[in-house]
Amino acid sequence: MILINNYKVDVPDNVNTKYAVFTVEFEKDNRLYVGHVLNRTVISAVTMLILNAFDDFSSTGNSSISQAIRESKYITVELVGGNIFNLDYLFALKYKTIMANKSYIPYGYNQINLSCAKSHEEKKAIENLLNTNPGLKSYSLCKPVYRIDKKTGKSVMFNSAKEAAEAIKGKPSNI
Repeated sequence: MILINNYKVDVPDNVNTKYAVFTVEFEKDNRLYVGHVLNRTVISAVTMLILNAFDDFSSTGNSSISQAIRESKYITVELVGGNIFNLDYLFALKYKTIMANKSYIPYGYNQINLSCAKSHEEKKAIENLLNTNPGLKSYSLCKPVYRIDKKTGKSVMFNSAKEAAEAIKGKPSNI
């Protein structure tokens, strides 16, 4: 356990690894942020994620991930895979983690698309992944849908209108 800006962060032993896929789970709602690092350590990525949450001019400053950080005091970091020097494998593992945890679009960041590519090599690896797995493309277009019980006020999140429609045995076009 370490402290970052008064946040208790539970980190694995090998948090200084580079070229890795990691998850961050927030106390607020237990949903995951799935990230990857290249040429920097996991701990530096997590530190920047936390610090940027309070910077209104950063890409995360006004986002729901920033709100989740602000509303949590305890954050858990897990390493899914470390020392992965093959970009194709790195992105395949990242998106496998996203899909396995149903964590795509919990905060609008875990999307399967080219917008997260920071270099030509990353873009090429993501294009290869999307071309070999066409089913992944649909997840970049999904928006979460919430069902709110009028009596209790309790809400349930679905990852898409299609998923919500299946739950109520209805049609996505009616949602």
